[in-house]
Amino acid sequence: MSSQPPSASASVSVSTSSSPTMPPSASTATASAPKATHAPQPSSTTVRRVECPTFDVNKYANRYSGSLLVQRMRFVAERVANPAVGFAALLRASKEIKRPDSPCGLNTLAFRAISNDWAPTFASTVGASVPHELILDQAWMDATERTAINMQEKLEQGLNAARANTTKEQLRQAFVNLAQFFYKRGDITNCTKMFSRARDHCTTTAHNNEVYIGLIKAGLEIKNYPSVGLHGSKALQGINVNAPENQVLAARLKACAALVELKSKSFRQAARKLIEIGDIANWNEVISPEDIAIYASVCGLATFDRGEIKRNILENPSFRQYLALVPDVQKIVTDFYNSNYAACLSSLHALQVELQLDLYMAEHISTLTQKIRDKALIQYFTPYASVDMNMMAAAFNTPLPDLEREISKLIMDNQLQARIDSQNKVLIAQQADQRSNTFKTVLDGGDDLHHDLQALLFRMNLMRADFSVQARSHKGDKRPTGGPQGPAGMMFDPAMLGFMQP
Repeated sequence: MSSQPPSASASVSVSTSSSPTMPPSASTATASAPKATHAPQPSSTTVRRVECPTFDVNKYANRYSGSLLVQRMRFVAERVANPAVGFAALLRASKEIKRPDSPCGLNTLAFRAISNDWAPTFASTVGASVPHELILDQAWMDATERTAINMQEKLEQGLNAARANTTKEQLRQAFVNLAQFFYKRGDITNCTKMFSRARDHCTTTAHNNEVYIGLIKAGLEIKNYPSVGLHGSKALQGINVNAPENQVLAARLKACAALVELKSKSFRQAARKLIEIGDIANWNEVISPEDIAIYASVCGLATFDRGEIKRNILENPSFRQYLALVPDVQKIVTDFYNSNYAACLSSLHALQVELQLDLYMAEHISTLTQKIRDKALIQYFTPYASVDMNMMAAAFNTPLPDLEREISKLIMDNQLQARIDSQNKVLIAQQADQRSNTFKTVLDGGDDLHHDLQALLFRMNLMRADFSVQARSHKGDKRPTGGPQGPAGMMFDPAMLGFMQP
């Protein structure tokens, strides 16, 4: 979830009013911090909260840093039903903002929102009281506001000096510094504006890549996935992805492209891009290595065939380093490939509960889990002419009536070519009529051959008669090119059809 403040003025040199809680010096700043009264409000959409009392907030939060950690902790608090987990997530987000070297350490708007909006809303929803650790630290707020105002004044002075010198490199660096400052403040509107201005003064590929990465991170912050995809594509076009010095950058751009594919529900493409990532280095302010393993494995199980699962996931040396970080997911993939479906689906159900608290997977995990289960049912039955449904229910650890409903749906959706003997509880494969299929294939092949031969004879006879269609000789040529008098119409004239005779 974004903690983006309202847009500051169009130019950073325009003065605006200060926040009521700012120190007196704030009113002299050229672009004051966003007012706390415009803090982002919790989502008004009613969501079903997840019961996950064993969710380890600190272990989960340690994968991330900066604004991404704050967003994920807020998302957990919006989705979880357990008060202890929700308050722990909000407290972890608050500590991340107050951390001295945090990439979002100047985002006072999000810090205020945690105490004044997110925590009270969560408390009222689950019927609990806000812990004292989440009470607003006004002293830290005032000190951080003063620091941010001083930093912004210095950066704007540097920009004015660069404009006076009219040096492209100094201007580019000044705009980039301001963009990074606004990102740390949580002001994504001005951050994007500064990065866009810096792009006009880039002179090397490295400079362009720095701007593109900044715009991608800003786009992910506000869930502007078209912008993420556009700038990621431009960055990939400008580099040699096979060059050793570009390996990490290419991997990060592929990861961002995979998030865009995941958002658009292109699960197969998302899995392929994640599997091809390679070494992404430490980029936990955008995506963690555990995320890469989980997203690629779940999407791959839902869309890959058995051969692709073995080749791309289990035996892929570059992806194995990620899969080893999440042993539970590795076991799910292995059990699925080894047809140990009961254990696989049981572990997948436990993982599904946690992924319902994931920022990117929450909206897709139910669909992906159902796809994986449908694939398992189809793969179990495919080698056999008939299957005892009681044995099948035991293999999937599923009550027989529920299994029968699932199989009926697969049959009606034309995903499973079979019929159910409800009396004897037997699933029987529908055998295709090979004789009829062979005759149909041969007849279709004959029709194609006849069409090709007729076209060939037509061309040979045209060449024998030295007949050709000339292109227009100049722009003003008015000879017809279409209709009954043009070349296309003449080819179907009764006199012309005689050329088709051998």
